[in-house]
Amino acid sequence: MKTRNCISVFINILLIFNNVCGEEKNGALEDNTKSIFGNTKGIIAAYGDFNADQNTDVFVINPAGTSGVSPEISILIWQSSEPHLIHKSELVLKRPVEEVITSVVPGDYDGDSKMDVLVTVKNATELFEKTASTAVYVYWGNLNQFVSDVPTVVSKDMMADQPLVMDYNADMIPDIFGVNHAGERALWMTSPSTPRSFSMVPLPEQQQGDTIRIPHSNAFLDLTSDYATDIFITTDTKFEVWVNKLTDGGGYTKQEEYSLPENLVFPEKKIFFGQSAFTDIDADGTIDHLLPVCFDEQCRESAIFQRKKTWVKIIDFTHMSVHGEKLGFVPPGAGLSEYADLPITMSIGDFNTDRYPDLMIVMRTQNDTRRVVLLNNQDGNHFAPVVRMGALGEIQNPIIASFVDISDNIMLDMFVVSQQGPTSTPELHAVKNNFIVDAYFIRVQVLSGLCFTGCPGFASGRYPYGVNQPGPTVHYETTGTTGNKELSTGAQLSQSAYYSLQIPSVFMGLGQNPNFVDTVTTAIPTNNSEIRSKDTNSIIPNSILIVIPLPPTHPASWDVKLLITPGQSVFLTAGALLGTCLFVAMVIGLLHLKERRQDEKEKRQESHRFHFDAM
Repeated sequence: MKTRNCISVFINILLIFNNVCGEEKNGALEDNTKSIFGNTKGIIAAYGDFNADQNTDVFVINPAGTSGVSPEISILIWQSSEPHLIHKSELVLKRPVEEVITSVVPGDYDGDSKMDVLVTVKNATELFEKTASTAVYVYWGNLNQFVSDVPTVVSKDMMADQPLVMDYNADMIPDIFGVNHAGERALWMTSPSTPRSFSMVPLPEQQQGDTIRIPHSNAFLDLTSDYATDIFITTDTKFEVWVNKLTDGGGYTKQEEYSLPENLVFPEKKIFFGQSAFTDIDADGTIDHLLPVCFDEQCRESAIFQRKKTWVKIIDFTHMSVHGEKLGFVPPGAGLSEYADLPITMSIGDFNTDRYPDLMIVMRTQNDTRRVVLLNNQDGNHFAPVVRMGALGEIQNPIIASFVDISDNIMLDMFVVSQQGPTSTPELHAVKNNFIVDAYFIRVQVLSGLCFTGCPGFASGRYPYGVNQPGPTVHYETTGTTGNKELSTGAQLSQSAYYSLQIPSVFMGLGQNPNFVDTVTTAIPTNNSEIRSKDTNSIIPNSILIVIPLPPTHPASWDVKLLITPGQSVFLTAGALLGTCLFVAMVIGLLHLKERRQDEKEKRQESHRFHFDAM
């Protein structure tokens, strides 16, 4: 009993020492811009591994300037030395001066397991016109450069708005969903007869519906918890949920539609709502629909609603303040930036890995000062603004904020774009997350599964990690420290339009639970009655799982690669174990020495004893 108590004291001393040493930095958000970005100009548009080196690269829009400079997209490639994200001239995509780039969606659009880039553009004079058409192009990638051909025009007649990239027919090649020039919902799919071309397929009459809202927040994810990916559509008056019928040949049917919360209908007020977001906000295994709402035209009164079976207001900013300042959403429009159409958007990520996804939003104070606000999700039913935001709170006039897992470390960092005025040059900022806690995570990335070894065009030993795949579902279940079941669900790349800025994997916190994760289930879209899912059991915390669904139709054959990312607590545990072993070895040595001395003493006493038998 004494030995066990000594060991416990020793471990507690190590824990106290660790907390004292990390106290100054714990929880601080540190400016890391100089070590990340070589060039700090531009607008972050998307994330993806373009050159398939298992590192996240960043797609940046450099808007046209007043001097007639052409707008362009730069792909910043990750490297191990500083600055970590470098500009490469051969990875720059230029557009005509009269255009503005509205979105960038990386993906493998021809099925060669190499990342391509979809680009949407509008006429610069019509950026904020809802009725103006959108042109869509695809630049074909070849790992380290683009093919010399001109980009492919996806639709000759252009589209009504930015499309949603999804996998409608479950062939693991992204399809493009949008509205054609006639106002019909349609798909643009890779043509099987002509390489690197697209054909438009209008959806059947039973899959048409009301006019899709501009800007929309359509999504492709599992909303019914059956591991079959569904389609979420935003219209002018309501929301539609189209579920996979799970029949041979695939197809979707409308399961439900619902309108705005009833208590938001005020005839005397003009109500605004922003981009819908989706996450398992309360860690119950079901993905929730979140909706930011403005009660007035200037967004002085703002709130966030959650949809389960009914609408519930989970955050009311009229009763929340940061440093004594009341907050509201930033109204969209040209007054924010003339280079980007930015609706009200929420970035979602578990920055402190406590199992409950947090929110990061660009907001405005009552004196019209913009700032990034980080809302800590406390047990899924209460949100509180993070007061100690360090470098994140010091960024002036932000317009975009997103979570990013840029270096595959154990915490989510943040990228922010700021713009001092509507026509000034956008600036990039990187904020490092130094939050230190005994909490754990898993990160899951699902690839296309079209090939993995021996892929055409890949050098020996090089694998197609760099493909952004929309639609996979990730679900985990484990046993918590209290013995209760803990679970959560996430979706990979569920949205693609209007600067959704989702990372190409699913990052999920586990909280302070060092136990093995009992089961991680990954599922991909399906076009028949068979659910395509695979269970992986007994996963070590702080692991990165790379799921290779090859072939996609046979989940039992899928390969799962496990990468361990040791956190500080792992080293602390190792130190405690080593110290315990040394302590036990010392105790054993002392006892052994004591026993030898006792034996020698008994031998000396035996030698001096008088033996009567010898007389």
